[in-house]
Amino acid sequence: MDKAEATMEDFAQSGAKYIQRMIDGGMDVTEDNLKLAKLAISGITNWTRLLGTKYARERALMTFARAVAKDEETMARYVEIALPDTGIIKALKAPAKAS
Repeated sequence: MDKAEATMEDFAQSGAKYIQRMIDGGMDVTEDNLKLAKLAISGITNWTRLLGTKYARERALMTFARAVAKDEETMARYVEIALPDTGIIKALKAPAKAS
């Protein structure tokens, strides 16, 4: 995650906390607070759109792999080739913890 993405995430999290305080009754419902809540909602919406755009490529590749694969093993191999550095592949390759 780069600095701009981290800033957007922080802004969205702060906005969510602000809106939650307003919903819980932790602040008065004034015109200024409603304007700030609208800004907070805008920040959350923009962060959501960024995530959707960021992960669209991965979704498309996984959908394609599912469409062309004959079985689950083949699909897994296609996904591993197309998306080797994604979290899901790293998690699947991680050694199991001894219990």
